[in-house]
Formats: sequence, C-alpha cells, structure tokens
Amino acid sequence: VDYLRVSRSIECQPEQIFITSGYAASMTLILRALAHPGEGMWVEDPGFPLIRPVVAQERIELKPVAVDADGLDVSAGIRDYPQARFVLLTPAHQSPLGVALSLDRRHQLLEWATRAQAWVIEDDYDSEFRYHGKPLPPLKSLDAPQRVIYAGTFSKSMFPALRTAWLVVPLTQVEHFRQQAVLTACSVPVLWQQTLADFMRDGHFWRHLKRMRQHYAERRQWMENALTEQGFSVIPQEGGIQLVMSVDGDDVALVRKANQAGLAVQALSRWRITSEGKGGILLSFTNISSAEMAQQAAYQLRMALT
Repeated sequence: VDYLRVSRSIECQPEQIFITSGYAASMTLILRALAHPGEGMWVEDPGFPLIRPVVAQERIELKPVAVDADGLDVSAGIRDYPQARFVLLTPAHQSPLGVALSLDRRHQLLEWATRAQAWVIEDDYDSEFRYHGKPLPPLKSLDAPQRVIYAGTFSKSMFPALRTAWLVVPLTQVEHFRQQAVLTACSVPVLWQQTLADFMRDGHFWRHLKRMRQHYAERRQWMENALTEQGFSVIPQEGGIQLVMSVDGDDVALVRKANQAGLAVQALSRWRITSEGKGGILLSFTNISSAEMAQQAAYQLRMALT
C-alpha cells in the first residue's frame, strides 16, 4: 500500500490487496469473483497472447480492440462491443507496442465503464521501467467510480521465479474476492511474502528499481544502436524491457530463421487476433551486458535473416 501510494499515486487500504502466484492466477481470481460465462472482455489487439487461454477457460468471450499511437481505441470498443463486461489493457506501456494510453482515452474509458457497469482490469505492465518523460497516472489513481481492478507483479521488477503478484480491488468488491480466495490456498509462501515486505520496507526495492532503470536504459541504447547499425528499424518506445523492430515481409518466417539460429525473438503477428499491420520482431535486451555483446547479437540476427 505504501509503495503504490508513493510510486503510482494509488490510494488504497491493506484489505484491498490480494496476493497471487502470478498474472494468470490474478486473472482467474478476478473472473471467478466477478464474471459469468458468456460475458465479453475487450482485449488489446495486438496484445499479450498467453493470457487469452486463461480468460477463455473461464468461458469469457474475447473481444479484440485495435491499438494505435494513443493506446487502446476506446471509441472502437464502445462502438463494436458496448455490452462487454470487462476491459483488459496495459495503459502504462502497451504490450507489445510500448505506447501509453492517452489521458483523454483514460477518462473516456472510465466514463464508459461507469455507465456500462463494466470492470476495467489494469495490468500495469512495465510501469517501473520508463526511461523518457514523465509517466501518465495509472487508471486506478483516477478511479473515483471504483471500476478499476489494478494488477501488478514482481516478475519484471525482480525475477519471474518469485511467482508473486498482487491485485488492488475496489472496496465494494473486497468481500466477493475474499469468498473466492478462500476456496484456493495461496501458493506464495508466507515466508516469501514477509521477506518481500522487509525488502520493500527497508528501502531496498526502491534502490533496486533505480539501479535497474539505469542499467536497462543503457542496455536498451546499446541494443538499439547495434540494430540500427545493422539496418534494422527500431520502433521508438518510452520504456519497457523489450524492443520492437518493424520488418517487411512475413515476420513469422523471419522469426523462424532467427529461432533456428538460436536467437529468442518473437513475431509481432503472433500477438495479433484480427488486426492487421506491418510485421515486426520482438526481442529483449535485459541480458545484454556490453555494447560489444549488443553488436554481436545484432550481427547474428542480420546473418540469420539474410
């Protein structure tokens, strides 16, 4: 609660926090507490593909909504799926395109959610790692109508194997979530939770994030420079821990070649549902430890694709 108040301007009480073992577990808890089979959910297109089976498993219908330079196209969602009960989005740093949801669209979305009595699930993906400019406020901090469920995880800020995530739910829904949460034992050991609490309380988490922002900004620049030198076109982003390059032709086929060469990259097309757009390649840079390593990786990628 203290961390969210200072870092994200989110005012909440401890009873509004629910601890889960990850993003998928958080989504399952949300839908089992609030959803009914057959209801619709707006999802970003392109968007994070691995969460879709989790939503579908709860028999919720996915409603793809296109993403542009201002984030999720809220007007299109209202026009095409006015009866949807849920909206799932990454407004701070859209996954995978890296754009931020504009302030006008944030207000538009909250106004619609209030009228439609819909729930907005805010995945604050990569909000800790922004390298340029001041981040926009999270939807949750603007949520006077209490229609936003805020989801976060330590997977990116610490490491994935920690398997610890959290939800901030509206006060009016705390009891519904409690009733659902007691049906499944929390798989995050109490000792881990206490250790994380001490780590944050003693200021180590803040120092860790400050240090990693500096490292990642440098590593991103190394990788972007190296890719540009090899003739690749890197799409500008304000932050995050991955890069997106636009490519001509079949990005799936190109990625297949890169994977065969031992490079862990992904095709942007694999993140789309129905939307169309230029092909792209997604790659991480967080394990790059020097400019020379970045140059070698970019060269390997160029050789794999030629």
